[in-house]
This record gives sequence, C-alpha cells and structure tokens, in this order.
Amino acid sequence: MTEALIWGFGLSAQAEAPLQRLLNAGLIDRVALPPDGQTWQSQELQAFLSDTWPQAQALVAVGACGAITRLVAPLLQGKHRDPAVVVIDPQGRFAIPLLGGHSAGGEALAQRMAALLGGEAVITGASAAAGLLALDGFGGPWGWRRGGGDWDALMKRAQRAQPLALEHEHGNGRWRQLPGLTALHAEGIGAAEPGTPAAGPLVVSVRRGPGCRWHPPALWLGVGCERGTSLSLLERQLEQALAEHGLAAEAVAGLASAERKADEPALLELAARRQWPLRCFSSTELAAVAVPNPSAAVLAELGTAPPAWRRRRPCWPLAPKAGCCNPNESPGPKRGNRAPPPWPSPRPSSSGPRSAGTCT
Repeated sequence: MTEALIWGFGLSAQAEAPLQRLLNAGLIDRVALPPDGQTWQSQELQAFLSDTWPQAQALVAVGACGAITRLVAPLLQGKHRDPAVVVIDPQGRFAIPLLGGHSAGGEALAQRMAALLGGEAVITGASAAAGLLALDGFGGPWGWRRGGGDWDALMKRAQRAQPLALEHEHGNGRWRQLPGLTALHAEGIGAAEPGTPAAGPLVVSVRRGPGCRWHPPALWLGVGCERGTSLSLLERQLEQALAEHGLAAEAVAGLASAERKADEPALLELAARRQWPLRCFSSTELAAVAVPNPSAAVLAELGTAPPAWRRRRPCWPLAPKAGCCNPNESPGPKRGNRAPPPWPSPRPSSSGPRSAGTCT
C-alpha cells in the first residue's frame, strides 16, 4: 500500500518559495513543480493530479481558487474518499480549505500553514462557523481511524442542534475536553455501562458496532505461523479473529511476533499492506510473559512458550495496547502477547489536538 502523502504544487514559478517553506517545516511531504521551472506544459499537471489523487492525503495548491477547482473537478469521487485540497496565494496571505475541510483535515492543515506563513485561514465550514467540534474529522489528528456509519446524518443533526449521545469506550478520553464539544447538544458524554455495547450516534471504541465510530489504534495482534504460510491464509485468519471478538481492523496498532519471524515473507507483506508496524521480540523477552496455555513443541523450537490457542490457526489472540483499556474489561483475551509501551497521547489545545504519531 502506497503511503498517503501531502503534496504541494503550483501554477507558476511564484509557487516555489511558499512551497519550500511548507516543505522545510514538514507541513507537506513532496513538491511538484513544472519540469522547466516556469510553466506546466499541456496535460502535464492533469497527469500528475490523476496519478497522485487516489493515494494523496492532501494537496496544497498555490494559485487561484477557480483554476484549482477546474483542475480537480474531474477527479472528485466523494466526500469521504477525496483528499483534502487547500489553496494558498503566492504571498501566503490566505489559506483556503477547498475540499475536505474537516473530514479530510483540510481546515486544520490550512490553519497550520497560515500560522507558518503569517497569513489567515479562511474557514467557511458550518461546524467551524458555529463553533462546533467537527465530529467527522476531529479524530484524525489523534491518530484515530474512522469506521462506518452515516456520518452525513450525524453532522446534520449536530448542525441542527438536535440531541446527540456521544459514548467513549476505549482510547484517550480527553477528546471530551476539546473546544466546541460543549456547544453540541450532547446527551451524556461519557463511558458506556460496563458489559453494555455502546450504540450511540457517535462512539469512540475498538469495537465494531452501530453508529458512527472512531477507532483508536489500541490493539496489537500477535502472529505466529509456520514457514511459508501464505498471505491469503494470514489475512483470512486475521479477519476471522477480529470478527470473533467484535473488534475493528481500524483499531489495530500493529503486529507482534517472535524474532525468528522477522523475515517471514507473508508476515512482512501483511504488515506493509495494512500499513502496520511489525514488532519482533526475543525468546528471552517472550519467556518473561506468563501464558495460560504453553506449548511444549513451540518451547523446544523457539525457546519460549507462546499460547497454543487453536493451534491450527496462524494468528494469536488480540491484546489491548498497554495503558489503553481497563485490564478487567479487555475487548479480547490476553494470551501471551506483549504489547509495546503506549505512545505519547495528544493534548487538547485551542487549535485542536496535535498529531503524535499513532496515538490513542
């Protein structure tokens, strides 16, 4: 899977200076300029946009809003599929989120760019104008992944000041302190009752379920397999294990295995395809973890005794990320998986949470 990047491009040579500043500050990942450094030739820019659009996280364009609108119009696929598009002028006076204002992070990107360039972010979205938290976009900067649900209906309810039930099950609960949330007509912003699946219009959880859901990447999937196991088998068993526990694939933070599996082709391909990190542990590290069903055969082979949970499966059960979930209410059994220590959590601020890698 190709990494989603933030691309910058311009319609003239004047674009190079502001784009270079954004690149140096880490606000964009790549810059595309005319091959001759002056003007794009016929179809060159259209070809670049067509190739970049499906994988891009966002596009930052230096030029006139009308010209950029005409360029990207043939590429539009849908609100929740298109990358954010932010337009800035060559002097950096204005940053305008043209597409994907909150659902794709365009408004937040425009605000960061305006702050760097000494300009102004021109925000026209309904949520921003009303001082409301953008429910369909706020989780992205926290490293959360958006699940299914009727997000358009949710946003319309919020904008109409209709009552909303917002529930929190897993991950960093400080999102409930974000500016703009108190302006929503929320009915009980809190944790779901223990043992009762959350079913509100908006739920923050590692579980699958009804409603619109943000999924904190709070689960590590321990994987063990025989040499030469196929990628298709690993993927089938992964999906089945998640389904059995009612967990969302969007909530998986990464894969964990023994050091001897660090070069297993199918495991490496699975990690690359899902864009999950792979953490491998030595026999000494794994031996320090108590497991309920130790396997003598694996102990003799690897020097450690991982769980013999349904031994015919290549996948171990799931373990919540350390410090994320209540250990007494774990969404999946801990069967000897050793989760890496929790990563830094973002802190709410007046401009929204800061991205801190993959956060819960």
